[in-house]
Parts: sequence; C-alpha cells; structure tokens
Amino acid sequence: MGTEELFHELGVWPEIAGYLEAAIANPEIPADQRLKGLDALAFADIKLKSHRALAWLDQMDGLIAEHHLGNEEQLRVGMKRMVVLASDGNRRSVAALIARLAPVVQGMPAAHKRIFSYNVAIAETALGDAEPAIRRLDRLVADYYEIIGLTPREVMGNNSPQLAKMVKQGANVEDIKHLADSLDALAKAHDVAGSVAHLPESTLSSFTN
Repeated sequence: MGTEELFHELGVWPEIAGYLEAAIANPEIPADQRLKGLDALAFADIKLKSHRALAWLDQMDGLIAEHHLGNEEQLRVGMKRMVVLASDGNRRSVAALIARLAPVVQGMPAAHKRIFSYNVAIAETALGDAEPAIRRLDRLVADYYEIIGLTPREVMGNNSPQLAKMVKQGANVEDIKHLADSLDALAKAHDVAGSVAHLPESTLSSFTN
C-alpha cells in the first residue's frame, strides 16, 4: 500500500508513514516487503527534499545485501539515490551510478527500461544537463503515446471521459500516469534549457485548419 502514489497525492501520508516505519522494523515481515516500505518512505522524503531519504536508501541497500535481493530491488533503490545525488549536484557519483545500473536494466522488461530512462532524465535536468534530458524525454513521451494508442492531436480538446474511450484496449493506467510524468519532466527540462516545448505540427494544424 505504501508504494501507491495516491497516499502522497491525497495528503494523508503522515498517517501512513508511522505504520510503514513500524513494519520495516519488524523482522517477521519478508525482506522484499520491508524494502517496499523503505522505498515509500524514501520517495516521500525525496519529495520533501529531506536528507532523511538517504537513511532510508542506506537501509534498502542493507536489506538487498543481507537477503540477496535481485535486480529489480537494486534498480528501485539505485534510481532514487541517483535523483538525490543529482539534486546535491554530485555529478561524478550520478555518472558512476548510471554506469552501474545500465547493464542491470538491459536484461529487464521494457517497462523497467522506460522508468530508468525517466529517472536518468530527471537527474540530468537537476544537474543542468537539460538538452540530453529533453532528447531522452522526447523519445519516452513518443513511446508512451504509442503504448496507450493516442496521439497529441487526439488528446488536445478532449476531456478525461472522452479520452478513456479512445485509449487502446487494455492500456495500463500506470502507462498513462507515466506519460503525464514524462510530459511534466519534459516541460521542466525545457525551463532549465530556456527553450519552449512546442506542440507537434500535427497538433497545431488541427487548430489552424
């Protein structure tokens, strides 16, 4: 439950955090579940820009080593540490972490690769490397549009109930959320670059014809 973003979005996180802190201290709870609890706590503190996030991430690394958890768990903690290091301007450590995680991601499903690419772009933007982040996010946005079966032109001028009928049958809600996150990250990268995120020409033409 703690990994659901809904708790963060609704502002009830302080009520959830106490339960998670108790759970991660309970050795009777499986290590992979305790790691997810730590992951949720780290996510919350990263959003709050609190350095407590590093303590949660260190505990995650400890659980991974102690219980020989797998690549997915390593990626989970590594991507969050990447974002924290980038926010502190630690370019060398971010580069080393990306280089260590990239081979791990190669053997994972495409969804994991997209999430990794998103987090790399977030780190690049935080370090001021907006141009490579923009190129990375442009590709990611195009991928997510294709996955959900929509185009920017179709999205413009339609509200949520209409779009729900237009998405590809069986489209994952998480992919729609990831598209929204990627578009937000793309706009922020353009802000850092001092450029404008233009709509595709096909979208613009629908308003001028």
